[in-house]
Order: sequence, then structure tokens, then C-alpha cells
Amino acid sequence: MNTQKISTCMLLSATAAISADFPIPFFDEAVSRGAIYHVFQGQFEGLGSYGCGVALADLNNDGAPELVCVGAANNRTGMFVNNGDGFFTRLLDTGLPDLPNASGVVAADYDGDGDLDLHFTCWNVQDRLYRNDGLLTFTDVTIEAGMEHSMGAGTGAAWIDHDLDGDLDLYVANRTGTLNNWTPNQFWQNNGDGTFTETAAIMGLDDSYATIQPAWFDYDSDGDSDLYLSTDKGGNQGSSNRMFRNDGLGIFVEVSSESQSNVSIDSMGVGIGDLDGNGHLDIYCTNIPQGNPLLMNNGDGTFRESSEIAEVGSFATGWGTHFFDFDNDADEDLYVCNMLDGLNRLYENHRTFPLSEVAAYCNVQCLGNSYCMAVGDVDMDGDLDLVVQNHKDLIRLFINNEGDMRNWVKFNVRGIGKNPYAVGSTLVASVEHRITTHEIAAGSCYKSSNDYIQHFGLDAQDHLEMLTINFSPYGSRDLRNVPGMETWDLLHPNLLGDLDEDGDVDPEDLAGYPGAFEVTPFQRGWEVLDFDGNFLIEEDDVMSFLDVYEGPIEDCDDNGIIDALEIAMGTAPDEDLDGIIDGCKDESLTGDLDGNGVVDGGDLTMLLGWWGSAWPHGDFNQDGTIDGQDLLHLLAHWSN
Repeated sequence: MNTQKISTCMLLSATAAISADFPIPFFDEAVSRGAIYHVFQGQFEGLGSYGCGVALADLNNDGAPELVCVGAANNRTGMFVNNGDGFFTRLLDTGLPDLPNASGVVAADYDGDGDLDLHFTCWNVQDRLYRNDGLLTFTDVTIEAGMEHSMGAGTGAAWIDHDLDGDLDLYVANRTGTLNNWTPNQFWQNNGDGTFTETAAIMGLDDSYATIQPAWFDYDSDGDSDLYLSTDKGGNQGSSNRMFRNDGLGIFVEVSSESQSNVSIDSMGVGIGDLDGNGHLDIYCTNIPQGNPLLMNNGDGTFRESSEIAEVGSFATGWGTHFFDFDNDADEDLYVCNMLDGLNRLYENHRTFPLSEVAAYCNVQCLGNSYCMAVGDVDMDGDLDLVVQNHKDLIRLFINNEGDMRNWVKFNVRGIGKNPYAVGSTLVASVEHRITTHEIAAGSCYKSSNDYIQHFGLDAQDHLEMLTINFSPYGSRDLRNVPGMETWDLLHPNLLGDLDEDGDVDPEDLAGYPGAFEVTPFQRGWEVLDFDGNFLIEEDDVMSFLDVYEGPIEDCDDNGIIDALEIAMGTAPDEDLDGIIDGCKDESLTGDLDGNGVVDGGDLTMLLGWWGSAWPHGDFNQDGTIDGQDLLHLLAHWSN
């Protein structure tokens, strides 16, 4: 980009800032928001560690992402707690260490206890694993976890449940051969008890090239995540990027050539995203100034190089990169971190090639040597903000104003077992016949970690038409007519119905239905009751609830056989129905169906057992059917 064009775009940005209707699309607010951290380590010259990772992750489960930084001159790890509005307070007493030669940071729940732990790769010294103990305190469990032999030239790392056994395993990229450190890449298999076993050689994944970044994603759409490796110095040493197809049961097959993803470049960062909206995930690799390849997924297990027609070559020395919808227009855009010979790039997607380079206009060119980046909705306003790490400079926090112009929806995806953040799950969203595909990643871009909340722009639409999620390890759901401008919980099917999150579906969980039944607009907290995912609590949801209901059911006629659930499921013998009704005590108009003097879970259980029927008991408004109005009546008389 020439100087005249840069000056013109910057002038446009400065002019736009005068009007509240046209704010600067992004503005660096790190200092004013309290995210003040100077990165000194990670220099490029002389085989330094090539930048220092950053992480945006909700480490205290309050819904807002914290910021974690490494690479200060005193080696102090930076922990910045989000106050809930995008302003930060730095914590010093967290248990996180001073980390000499810190390289990358990834947040993941390795022990499945519901909070995010932190793994740090380090450059030619011991990598470190820190367990989140709650209240933003951490304990070094590297030795305890059996990971004391991770001492390579550590760069990027990424977690995945590769064998679908319910817990997360860790792949660590080492730039093998750096400063005579010949430690190959390592794969730490989670034993499920807080310890790990290194299995890369056994599985054929101990890549000994100068690997920079691993990326897990399901390139062939077969339900498990495959492994792609970004390899440095491929341009002059004959190595290439490598693709390992996951065939299950711990079996990986190299398909680099077969998939046509084996680019031989000086590959650094790697971005994964659905750029053309065809439902398949594409690959973008950063390179030296010869140009960055864009590998478009054909959907048949192969890729085609498309950087020229997309005009996203960048032609600078690139590092971190990521696909994200910065302007909320329902397609994926592309950001690229550059150094030395080029400013950072932001490629805007118009749902057709070529893309437009708009970094200057959007005020995210970021002068200097940029290495690492992370994205997340820092200020909780519905658009994605951007953290950029420059060498020998303060961390940049670019707050997004452009996304405010359009609608959005976000999902807090909740998995089961020891993968509560549902890492490896894929989401396919549809807005106005436009498709966007995400795979939940734990370790992405380059040495860094993005916020786990899944964000989709809606453009001018007020709702998301359809979303399909395939959970890792197993399970799927479809959501329809999802209201926009809200963050919804997206629960694994096994979690539905458990309103109080005590691990079972019992009478206490029934209490949620009366207040939500057929009520609009749908409210946060009701997602757990919405079995069919249409964002309206209806009779179908109640019946699905009864399918998994584990609580006691009233045996109305005291015969020990027939109960309200059997009636609801249509399994009661006809000759017993009259006896069941007669055996139940008469209710008063207060809703006390079981006659115990209070209106409680027992009455609600009985009412739902007769749902949709014409039984006289429970038909408070005497309209001939036990329905939502009767539920509301019962709730109005609920006993405290």
C-alpha cells in the first residue's frame, strides 16, 4: 500500500471520528482501559522466540474475558481481570510465575472441573502447566502432571479431544533444530486423572521439522478433528506444512500431498475459518514476503490455492492471523500480523472474491513488529475486539466500534464430562442463506488463545435462522429462530432439563416450566428447558422433559403400578384410568392437587403428568384441556 493511500485512509478515519454516527472502526484503548503491559522478549533477530503469546479467556466464569500476557522485561506474567465492561485491573498475587523465555499461552480446562487452566510454552526451557484453583489463583502442576520433559524450542500449542474419550489432549509444536535443541513436537495424552503420557512417537506425530503452530480442525467433516502443522523454513529446506487425518482410535495418517495442503513456505501462523461460506473450513498460512497461501476447502478432502484471486497474499513477513467477523455482516474477515516490511492487514469479506484490504481505514495497521493476536468481545457489546502484541511495545487493545452498526448473536457452548467448553465441536450458522462454520479451538492463530464464546454477525437480521452444532465427543442439536443481540447458553443434549445443575432431572427442575411456558420474549436462563431449540417453551419441551425425568411420580390410586408419568406417556391401561382419577385427592382452586396444604413440586408433577388431557383434576380454567394456562394458575399460587 502506498503512502498516499495510507494518508488518505487515515484522514478518512480522523474525519469520521468527528461524527458520533461514524466512529473510527477500531481504536486502541489499552492504556485507558488498564491493560498496560510492555512486551520486551520475543525478538526476531538472532533466533529469538519469535513473539510472545496473548490470551483472552474467561478465567473466573463471570462471562467476561480476562487478558493474559507474557514477555515482559522482568519476565512477569500479566494477568488483567476484566471488570465486566472491558476495563481491567491487574492482579499480581495469582500464583502465576515469572517466566523466562515465555513463548505462547493457551487456556483450556484440562482437568474438566469447569474453569480454564493455563499452559505456557517456553523457548528452550521447561514448558509450564498451571491449574486454575478458582478466585483467579493458579498452581504449577507441571511435575505433578508428568510433563517435566517438555523442554523444546516451544512455539504454539493446541488442545483437543482427539480420541473422543471426553478429556483434552495437548499437542506442542517445537521449532526443532533451533540452537541445537532437537526436541521434536510432543503430544501429551490425557490419562483422565490429572496426568499425561507423551505419545507423539508412538502415534507418528513427533514431527521433527521446524514446526511453528499446530491447528486442530475437522477438515474432512467426518466428526473428529485432524491435525495441521505450520512449518518454518519449508521454502529453502525442502520441508512443508503437514496434514494428519484422524482415523480414530489414536490412528493418524499423513495426507499432506493427497489433500494438497502441503505448501512449502516459511510458514508461521495459521488461521482456520469458513471464508467462502460453503460449510467447510479453509486454511490461511502466513509467510515471508513471497506471499501467504489461502487454501480453500473443496469439501472432498482437498484444498485449492486461492490467494491470488482472493487478493490476500499480504506480501510481508507475517505471523499471527485469524478469521473473524469484525463488522457483524455475517461473513468471516481476515486479520494478519506483519513485521519489518509491512503493516498489519485487515481483509474485509464481501461474500465474493476479491476481499478488500481495509486496515488503514479501520485503524488497525499497528506500526511496528506484530507477532501475536487474540480476539474476543472484551467490552461485552456484541462485537469482536482485537488484542495485538508488538515487540518492544505496549500491548494494543483495539476496541471495535464498526460491529455496533449491525446485529449479532453469541453462544456460550457447554459440553459434558471433562470437556465442559466443548472443544472440537463444530457450529454451522445460517443467516439469509449465508453459512458460517466455526470449530471451537483451544489454541489458535499463533501462540495465542481466543475467547471461547462463539460469535456470529447477523447483519440487519434480528435473529439467526438456523444453527447446527455437532458436539465433541458426541451429540448434536439444531436451534431455530435464535433471537439476536443476546448471549445464549448452548447446552449439550445431556444437560437439558437440569435447571438447578445438580446432575439429574428431578422435581426441583420442573419448577422452571410454569413461568416460562409459551411466554415471549424468550429469556436467558430458559435455554435448559428448551429441548427442541426453537426458543419457545411449549408442550413438546414438557414431554421431552418427562422423557428424562428422574424424580418421584405420584401413585395417585396407591396401587403401586400406575402413576402420572405413565399417563403422560400413554402407557396406562384404560381400565385403570378412572381409578387413578378417583384415587387422587380433590384439589382446591389454589392448585393444591395432592392435598398436602401447599402448592409445590408434587402438584406440578401431577399437573404435567396429565398434560394435554381432559382430566378434570388440574383443569383450573375448565376449558377442557390441561395446558399452559393451568400451569400459570398453579405458579400464581406457588408456596414459598
